[in-house]
Amino acid sequence: MSNIEESTRQSAKEEAVKLALTRGMALIRRDLEIHGMFANGETRFISRSTDYDSLWKDALNVLQKGNENQKMKKNVLSIEIKAPVEAVFEFTRNPNNSPKWVPNILEEKIDTPSTEIGTIYRQKIKEGGKVRDSAIVVTGYVENERLDFHAVNGAYSCSYMYQKTPSGTRLTYSEENGVDGEIDGPFSMAILEKLKQLIEEG
Repeated sequence: MSNIEESTRQSAKEEAVKLALTRGMALIRRDLEIHGMFANGETRFISRSTDYDSLWKDALNVLQKGNENQKMKKNVLSIEIKAPVEAVFEFTRNPNNSPKWVPNILEEKIDTPSTEIGTIYRQKIKEGGKVRDSAIVVTGYVENERLDFHAVNGAYSCSYMYQKTPSGTRLTYSEENGVDGEIDGPFSMAILEKLKQLIEEG
């Protein structure tokens, strides 16, 4: 292999690794397959190649296409936040904060005085220049540990897991759309980075 080919392959590998990191994944190779691994140990298939020379280029192409051609069936993201778990839980639970860090939520309100199992979060969602109403119900609630939601009309569900760490809190977010459904507009690491910034800056 020439130095130019080796340089091209290495460049594709570095770009793929960096792109995967922005989505909360570390890339691992299994023979001629590339998989993404999240902090909680879950893995996601990325690409399969016919030869080693095209391995990282193929992975990079898939990652660059993102959700354009490959919609996710399950999305798991994790981030470290330098703040007490109580503060992270309270900030994410509070519906008034959602428009500050979730780009497509214009407004969010709850139908109970405080969050509990059965509470409905009613949202105004902006999609493609249009605004629609949406609603999710709390299906799991353990203070400072876990929040689970499910769409009122639909198969979509998501969860927030809170774990104390020496430096603050590890927040793990997961979402899926039923057993075989695809997620429309999944969360990205950029969204969690915005959340992290808001909480850490107070």
